[in-house]
Parts: sequence; structure tokens; C-alpha cells
Amino acid sequence: FFFNDPATTEIYTRSIVGSVRCVQETVQEYYQSIVAKSIQMQEKVDITEEDKHEGENLQNLELLQLRRSDHEDAAQIESYIEVNKRGTYQRVYSSVEIMHFIETAFLPISVLSPDGKVVAFAAVDHSLIGLKGQPDKKHFNKWEDWLSTAFDASDFQPFNTLWVTFFVCSELIEVEKHKEVLKRIMQSVYTSLPEINGFLYMLRGEATPEDEEYCFQPISDNFKEVSPRKKEILSGIRGVNLDSRLFYSPRTKVLPYVEIRIAKQEDHDDLAKVFNSQSEMQTETNGEYFIAEMIAGQNDNNKALVAQVKDKAVGLMAITKEADIHMLHQCFKLDAYDNLLKPDFMDAVRKRREVIRLEKLKIEEENRKEELKRLKEETIKCNIISQRVELQEFCRTKEEEILKRIEEVMGTAEANKLTREGVEQMLDEILVGFQLRQPSDYFKDHPTDDVELVTNVQTEREFLISTLNLLGLPEKYMEGEGHFADLGKKSEEEKAKLKKRSIARKIKEKKDSLKKKKRQDKRSKSRWRRQTNIF
Repeated sequence: FFFNDPATTEIYTRSIVGSVRCVQETVQEYYQSIVAKSIQMQEKVDITEEDKHEGENLQNLELLQLRRSDHEDAAQIESYIEVNKRGTYQRVYSSVEIMHFIETAFLPISVLSPDGKVVAFAAVDHSLIGLKGQPDKKHFNKWEDWLSTAFDASDFQPFNTLWVTFFVCSELIEVEKHKEVLKRIMQSVYTSLPEINGFLYMLRGEATPEDEEYCFQPISDNFKEVSPRKKEILSGIRGVNLDSRLFYSPRTKVLPYVEIRIAKQEDHDDLAKVFNSQSEMQTETNGEYFIAEMIAGQNDNNKALVAQVKDKAVGLMAITKEADIHMLHQCFKLDAYDNLLKPDFMDAVRKRREVIRLEKLKIEEENRKEELKRLKEETIKCNIISQRVELQEFCRTKEEEILKRIEEVMGTAEANKLTREGVEQMLDEILVGFQLRQPSDYFKDHPTDDVELVTNVQTEREFLISTLNLLGLPEKYMEGEGHFADLGKKSEEEKAKLKKRSIARKIKEKKDSLKKKKRQDKRSKSRWRRQTNIF
């Protein structure tokens, strides 16, 4: 941080430096607590009969399990580094900070005993560990450039080679078995990362012969030393001692080259041992020579392939064209594998399926639109407004007949004697042929929450009168009030209003006259005073 004010710059700089120191001290205290815990675990070690039994089980390396390390493993791993050997590991691997390896290494791997206890640890990375005290604690200096010059190592690249940056085993595992443990770790890495061709191991020049014997000698059988070419280049490489030695472990060292060929009858003895130890297809169940019969029965539709390591058959694969495709379709989902058919044929099938699917979606969409259209039509039929329009059209078509009927009634002498019952009878005769619509049975199978869908409880005559009320017919017309039932009442109200307005106008005129007279009197008095003052 840089500011125009030097004092402000100094304050911020001191604050940042203090924060960094605080973090460093906190991390250092954490690592010291881990180390102290591991030392306590070492001091409490008391090999019991149970530990001896566990140690015996650990000698069977097939029972060991591997997984990626986590933070909880740190204390257990630290306990395997003896207090008086920490300097040895420091000189060989340049660091003994197990937590740092777990957090930053490309592949920190823990080896577990059958009961889940961590018994070995290895850190595998893309680069070397840098000098102790360096900020990054890694060696990001393009090791492939100087390595191929300093050593006879031209094929090693970061994308196909990894470095073993740390390895430690529990005291319960015999020293002679350490190389086998590391071999298991390498095999696991090769299986997970098929692009990796080998591992590099840098035996640092700082290490003494005793350090080499303690840390590297137990696993040295997995490596071979790489011949130096221009070793003096190492003197200019950060974190690498001039006396350092390079070792390499190729993939074939732990995963031998496997040859695949057609099976022969001479492979029977080797394959029978494999089947009896790893397969449920026991020779006792299927016959002593069923493997030989399988090999001998090879033809254009049936083949047997053998995996051979050196001169020994170690695996068998029997393949056939005579498969029950229909049965496989019933038992498995084979669409991801083109249903075991030719790709071109399956592409055509999928395209046809897509066309059928789109056509089906189109038909479903058309049916949906038709259903919506029918639903709307059925809803509109029951709508009050639409039925009023329909009533209007009905009356318009019978306009002449309706007018003729009304003239006949009004033209007779009995017109002045009309009763409500007579008018209702006449309306019923006029509405013959008109019928109110109610929701049909269609809605039983197609329920809806449309607010426009209603059920009309009125009769046709009541519906006609309510419609006429909207068009101006008085509400109580059928009760005999007529068009101007309140005409006399309105006249009296108008007269009362006119009288009130007349009285109010007279009162106002009287008040205005009094105010005018007062103003005139005031002016006269004022004029008289002025004249008196003059005299």
C-alpha cells in the first residue's frame, strides 16, 4: 500500500506485517501442538499382545486399504516419526510438516490397517519441496528443464511423472515390507491415473549415509538410479543440493507388462489356479477340464483371450457372438450401448423415435387446444351476458309477433284492467322457445375454476325482467308502480327546496341592506366631523 502521506503508509505497512506475523505464529503453534501430540503418543507406546496380533495382520499386505489423507490422520502419522529421527526425515525430505503435505500435495495417501488405523503415509506431488523457510515451500522452477540437462532423463514431464516427496511407515510393519507398501501405493496411483508412467525420488545431498539407510534403503528396490549428465547445473537450482541423486521407478516395475494373446490348451494349469482362487466357477463344479474344453472349442463365433505376464497366464476372457440379445434387453438398460446394435441402425431408430415423439407432442398440443376451446365454449354458453345477448336475439327474431301481441292486448277494452298475473302470462307466451342454459355434463369430466361459469336459478320470465331492469325498467314495475311512481313525491320535494331557497335569498338581501345603511351612516358622520374641524 502506498499513500501520499508517508505516515499513513507506515501505519498500513506495520498493520500488514503484524497480521502476517500473527498468522505465522498461530500456524507454528498449531504444528507444535500436532508434534507434541505425536510425541505423547510415542511415549505412551506399549506393545501389547493385541498390537503384536495387529502387526502380524499387517504383514498380509492384501488386507491394507488406501485412501486420500485427511486432517485427522496428521497426529497418527506424526507419531511414526521418532523424536530422534526428525532431523533424518528433515534432511531426506526437506520437511516433516505432515499437515502441510496433506493440505498441499497433489496426492496425500494414507494406508489403513483392517481396523481402519493409519499405518503408513506417502505424499505424491508434481514438484519437489523447496528450501526450508521459502514462502511457497514448493519448487516451482520448471524442473523438467534442468533435470533433463543434469541427468539422463529426457522423457520425464510433469504430465506423465510424479515425485515421491514423503514416505513413512508404522513400526508395526516390518522394514522389509516397506517397499511392498510403497508398491501398493504406486499401483493405486497408476490405476487412478493411467497417464502416469513413473515416479521420481530425489535423495538430497544433505542426507548422510545413515539417513539414506534409514529412509531410502527399505524402499530402494522399487527404484533405479538415473545416471548424471551435467550435475554441476544443480549448484544453481534453488532447493537442490549439488550432491543430490535422482532415482526413477517406471510403471512396469510395479505393474509388469501384460501381453494379450489367443488362449492355448497349455494355459490350463495356470488358469485353473486363478479360477479356483478368485472365481466361483470352481473346477469341481464345472469339471476338471472345463477351461481346456472352453479353449479347445474356439471358432469364428467363440474366442478365448489370455493375459500373460512373462511366461505365465494370469487372466482369461471368453467372448462370443452367440448372445441372447432379447434376454439382455429384458435384464439390462442397453440404450447407452446402442442396444447392442450397429450405430448407424440405432441412429436411424433414434431419429424415427424423435419424429414419433414430436408428432405425439403435436397431437397432444392440438388436443389440448381443442379441449380449451370446448371448455371456453361450454363456459360462455352459461355466461349471464351471453345469455342476455341470446335473449335479445330471440326477441329480435320475434319482434313482429311480440308487437302484435302487445297491440292486441292494449287495443282491447280490458287494457285498463290488466293484472300482474295477466302480464306474466303474456310474457310466458312471448318467451316460448327460449331456454336458459345451465352447465352441461361436460364439466363432470372437465372440472374448472373459471369465475365466468355460473348456474342460473331464475326462470325465463324473471331473467327477462332482470334484463329489462338493466335497460331502464323500474325495479318495482311489476308491482304496479309504473314508470313515474314517485312523480308527486318529487314535485313536493322540489317545491320545498324552492321555498327554502327563496327564504334564504330574502334573508341575505335584508342583511346586505343593513350593511349598506351602516356604511352610509358612517360616511355621513365622517363628513360632518371634517366640516366642523374646518370652522
